[in-house]
Amino acid sequence: MLAVLSLTPGDYYYPVRSGAPDPGDVDHLVAYLGTSIAASIGYGRRASSLTLAPLLSGYAGLLEISQNWIPERHSRVADFAESAAGVVAGVVFIWLWRRARLLQSR
Repeated sequence: MLAVLSLTPGDYYYPVRSGAPDPGDVDHLVAYLGTSIAASIGYGRRASSLTLAPLLSGYAGLLEISQNWIPERHSRVADFAESAAGVVAGVVFIWLWRRARLLQSR
C-alpha cells in the first residue's frame, strides 16, 4: 500500500489525506507508524526491532527517491524524515508494549 500511495502519479488518484492542518507531515508519520507496528507484530520475534527499523526506513527512502520519476510527485528529505520518525515511533511502541507484557507475566 505504501508503494501504491507513494508512486501513483498525482493526476491518477485522489490523494488520501488525514485532514490535518499540514497533512503531509502527519500522513507520512502515521503511515509508517502503522506499517512498523504491523511488521513488528507480524514478524514477532523472528526479526528484531533493530532489523526492522533500518529496513523500513530504507524502504521509505527508496520510495521518496523513486518519486523523482513520477509525474506530479516530488521527493523531499522532510518527507523521508517524517516517515523514518514514524518507523522509529512504531518500533519503540511495540518494544515498550512487549516489555510491559513481560513485566505483567512475572
